[in-house]
Amino acid sequence: EKEETGDDSSGVTLLEAVAHTRRLRSQLASLHRLCLHPEEPADGVEFIARLVDALSAGGVNPAARPLLRYLAAATSRPLLAQLECWLHRADVDDPHDEFIVCTAPGWGSAAAGLEYSPAEAGVMEWSEARSSGAARARLEEEEEETDGPVDPARLPPWEGGPPGRAGAGHGAAEAAWLRDDDSRLSAPHPLLGGLERKVLATGVQLRVLQRLPQTQAFAVRMSASVDDHGPNTSLAFTAAELAAYSSRRGKTTRSLRAAAEECVSAMASTRDAAAARTEAARRARRAAAIARKLERESAVAEAREELLSGFADRMAELVARHERLRWQRKRRALGERRAEELESRTKRDERMVREELAKELAARRGGEEGVASKEPIVDPKEPILDPKDPIVDTSIASTDGGFERYDSPAAR
Repeated sequence: EKEETGDDSSGVTLLEAVAHTRRLRSQLASLHRLCLHPEEPADGVEFIARLVDALSAGGVNPAARPLLRYLAAATSRPLLAQLECWLHRADVDDPHDEFIVCTAPGWGSAAAGLEYSPAEAGVMEWSEARSSGAARARLEEEEEETDGPVDPARLPPWEGGPPGRAGAGHGAAEAAWLRDDDSRLSAPHPLLGGLERKVLATGVQLRVLQRLPQTQAFAVRMSASVDDHGPNTSLAFTAAELAAYSSRRGKTTRSLRAAAEECVSAMASTRDAAAARTEAARRARRAAAIARKLERESAVAEAREELLSGFADRMAELVARHERLRWQRKRRALGERRAEELESRTKRDERMVREELAKELAARRGGEEGVASKEPIVDPKEPILDPKDPIVDTSIASTDGGFERYDSPAAR
C-alpha cells in the first residue's frame, strides 16, 4: 500500500491496530450480543435482564465489564428512582408507564387523609387538659356506662372502633395494583427477584400510614429520610460502593426506627391517657354515687328523726286522749252512780216526808172525834191533805230566787 501510494511516512500496522482495539472490539461485541439478540430485540426490563445475566456470567471479558456496569447503572437508575419514590413516599412517578405498579387517578390525594375519631380526639384533649380544671369539668359531662350494646363508632381504635373519620373533602377509595398487561410478570424482575408483590404491599401500607392520623408523622419522617440521606438510585458493583450504600441505609433505618418508636410511644401514651381517663371517670362516678348514697342516708335519717318526733308527739297525744276518755268514763260512771244515789235518797226522803205528813194529819184529826168518825179511813201511804191547810213546800226558798235542797229528818 505504501509502495502504491508512494507514502514513506511510518503508519500503524494491522497487528498494532488489532492489539490497540481489542478492548473496543470486546465492548462492541458485548453491545452486539445485548442489542441484537437472535430471539427478540432488547427493550426496557429485558435489556436490564441481559445486562444482569452478562455481569453474572463468569466468562465475561474483563475489558467489557466496565461498559456493562456503566450500562447497568444507567439503565437501572430510573427504576431505582421509581422504587425509592414508591417505597418511601407511596407515590408513582411513571410518565412513560414503565413502572411495575399502577395506581388509580385519586391515589395520594391529600383529601383522602383521615381525621382523629371523636373518641380518640376526646382522649387527646383530656390528656392535654389533665392538669387543669377543664379535665374535671369534662369528666362531669361524661355519660355513665350502660350494659346495652355500644356503637363501635363511639369506641377508640384500640377497642375496636374506626381508626379515624373521613374529612369533608374525602373522595373515592384509592387503589393500586401490579401492571397486568406486562408479559414479563411471568418471570421475576431482574432487579426485584420475585418481590414485586411485596413492593406493591409496602407502598400500599405506607399509603395507609399516610392516611391514618396516628401514623402521619411517621410517614412524613419516612418521606423526608430520602432527602436527608440522599437518594439511593444506583447499583453498587464494588466493595466501597456497597459500604457507602450500607452506611446510608443504616442511617435511614435508624432514623425510621426512631420515628416508629416515637409514633408507637405517642399511641401508647394516648391509650394510657384513655385508661387514666376511664379510671378517673370511674372514680368520679363512684364518688358521685357515694355522695348520692350519703345524701339519701341523710335524708332518710332526717325523715326518720322527724317521723320519730312526730310519733312521740302523736303517742303523747293518744295517751292524753286515752286518759281524758278514761277520766270521762270514770266521771260518767261516778255521775250515774251519784245520780242513782241522789234519786234513791230523794225517793226515800219523799217517802219519809209523806209518812211524817200522814202522822201529823192523823194527830190533828184524832182530836176531832166527831169529825174523825165521819172521815174515811186514810191510807197512811197516801196522805190526804186538807184543802184549808196551806201547802207545805218541801223546799226552802233562797234569798237569790233559787231553791235549796230540803234536808229530811233522816238526813238531819
